[in-house]
Amino acid sequence: MMNGNIKNNSSIYLLLSTFVAALSAVYVVTSCTHPTAIKCRPNQASSEDFVLLFTGNWAGHLEPCGCTDVQLGGIDRRTQTILKLAPDPCASLLLDAGPLIDRQDRQSQLKFETFLYSLRQLNYDAVSLTPQEIILLRENLALASDQHSPVICSNLSPDLMEKYSLMPFLRKTLRCDKFRLDCLIFALWDPRQISEPHLAEKFLLQEPVAAMKELLTAQNLSPDQPTTDTLVIVMLSTLNNDNLTQELLQIPALDVLVTRGSAEEPELCPHGRNSHGPLELTTGQLGKYITRVGVPFGNSPHDMNLSFDPVAIDSAFPRDPAVVDLIDDYQARLKLENLIEDEFAIPRSPLSQGDRFLGSFVCAGCHLEIYETWKKSNHSHAMDTLEHVKRNFDPECVACHTVGMKYEGGYRSMKKTAHLANVGCEMCHGPGGRHLDNPSGDYRRFFTSCEQCHDHENSPAFDANREEYIRKIQHWPDSRN
Repeated sequence: MMNGNIKNNSSIYLLLSTFVAALSAVYVVTSCTHPTAIKCRPNQASSEDFVLLFTGNWAGHLEPCGCTDVQLGGIDRRTQTILKLAPDPCASLLLDAGPLIDRQDRQSQLKFETFLYSLRQLNYDAVSLTPQEIILLRENLALASDQHSPVICSNLSPDLMEKYSLMPFLRKTLRCDKFRLDCLIFALWDPRQISEPHLAEKFLLQEPVAAMKELLTAQNLSPDQPTTDTLVIVMLSTLNNDNLTQELLQIPALDVLVTRGSAEEPELCPHGRNSHGPLELTTGQLGKYITRVGVPFGNSPHDMNLSFDPVAIDSAFPRDPAVVDLIDDYQARLKLENLIEDEFAIPRSPLSQGDRFLGSFVCAGCHLEIYETWKKSNHSHAMDTLEHVKRNFDPECVACHTVGMKYEGGYRSMKKTAHLANVGCEMCHGPGGRHLDNPSGDYRRFFTSCEQCHDHENSPAFDANREEYIRKIQHWPDSRN
């Protein structure tokens, strides 16, 4: 269930000159004071604060890879963090600025559904989605509105607002004892960043700054004046656009602007550290952090001293059994649909003409000593690792634990292509068919980088310890150049 303060009323509509939007959440405006200037006090969270929690920019990372012990992120590891940071849901606001996924393939669609169920389980007050995600939600997924958190899109055309059952904004009053804070939350998307013509026609967006000002005016708030009783929050659910960001920051009524940013860790943008203008912050990337913004109780009208605290979600955090069940269901769907074996579900790159994958056992015919050394390495048992954690039907995992899954003629299943399971010879040296046909040819030119799998996300310690990793898999008899 969502917080008891939220009252859905989809029958209320605001008639603007050119903009009609469904008003889906109504709160009583209270007398809580609100500043004309916002200051920031980094890393000074207090129990005397109203709490605003922000996440976003997931790029499809439901959970970290899991191949190493110390990795940040995981939607199943944030329940206790949320309860610790915001123990009173009546005095806190939990928002996701999106996007949830970064691709439109079948696996991403299954992830998207899991994200929506998980955010609902975590009692998010509202989420912001991209146009592609909104269309996927309403046209491809059979989810009722009460099966996911409310979705905000503040600059969508009126008819589509009703068609897709979206909210133009969320209003929620935070309460703790005698203190009140009225919050008004918007989410905007830049129409100039919709490059696909069919999507631009299907998803008609208004100019975001104009839409924002119209909605504020409709709520009896002057866009050109700092508010005295309402905290105005805008989530800019778009790629980084400095021009649009600067336009929004010039709206005096705006207090907090949440953008995607490009850094892994949430950042407090420089102008937000002084005493003038809105607080601008980023969400970080890949769901590795929750950002806590504290709003002190009983502010004077000229001194809203906000705190800013990014909290990393690391592997020591406990997992929420209910969210784990949702992730397990997602993995069961991957197994049921068997995406790895489906030649059309995953893009497959072609091999050079006449080339083919052989399997490491064929390589042993000429390179027996090297093969025997490889057999003693962890690479030769890579699929066992996935089977142990029940990720052996997850294409994103299997791609780095087998040979050639992303290529034509590569790994498809233990039943059909068991000879290509594990990190075999051809995973690093490339397909061996042409080399077998012409052993005197230059095979080393097919050597590929370790970083195709040992990247920053999946193997964060690799870059600083490359030589140590190489020694663990050394199977060549001569010194390495």
